[in-house]
Amino acid sequence: MKRFALLLATAAFATPAMAADIIAPEPPAPAPIAIEPVAQTTTWTGLSLGVQAGGVFGGDEGEANFDPGTSATLGGGASNYDLDGNFIGGANIGYDYQFGNNVVLGATADFNYIDREKDTTYSTPGGTDISSQTKLDYLGTVRGRLGYAFDNVLVYGSGGLAYADVKTDVSTPSTAAGSEFAGYNFDTSTDSSKVGYTVGGGVDVMATQNLSFGVEYLYTNLGKNSATVSGSNGVNSVEFKSNDDKDLDFHTVWAKAAYHFN
Repeated sequence: MKRFALLLATAAFATPAMAADIIAPEPPAPAPIAIEPVAQTTTWTGLSLGVQAGGVFGGDEGEANFDPGTSATLGGGASNYDLDGNFIGGANIGYDYQFGNNVVLGATADFNYIDREKDTTYSTPGGTDISSQTKLDYLGTVRGRLGYAFDNVLVYGSGGLAYADVKTDVSTPSTAAGSEFAGYNFDTSTDSSKVGYTVGGGVDVMATQNLSFGVEYLYTNLGKNSATVSGSNGVNSVEFKSNDDKDLDFHTVWAKAAYHFN
């Protein structure tokens, strides 16, 4: 019995020592996680077809003037002008190429209906009105553009050729007997330029993989535009002249939407 008790006591002291000699294996180190660089998910390379609509403003200076020439009784009248129509809208086609450094180089062409009309009238002291009308029915541009892509946002500048249908009509005063211009002969001439330039810039946002929306500003200058009415009765000469601020120019701001085949 004493021997059994001695064996139990020896086992009690030996067990902690043996447990202390057991080394638990360390858990394995976690596998390294590879962090991939964030890749650009949008590309601006490809053909696009779109539409645009907006308004035109500015270019409303250059009232008409009347030179009574050698007639002292025809001076001292009043001039006024009226600018009607501010809508512009149409379609566009373009192609862009995006380089590896996110620079985007491209070209675009658009064709638009434009509702733009300016009526200028000069009223002589005798109550005769001499008028001119300048009207734009369509406007087109062919432009290059250079920009930088912030993933799905493209900021760019643009410039190139602008062309338009510019119609200028001039009225001549009555030369019937009893009118203040009785006996006069009148000649009219117009100088309407249909080709000029346009410059500006804009921002496009790729809303989906193929659909973008944007806003664009353009300044357009179509060159000289004037109308002149010259008259003479053999003794006195007169001249009426209407200028659109020497150049026919205006500003355009429009919204755009396009489908990209990229």
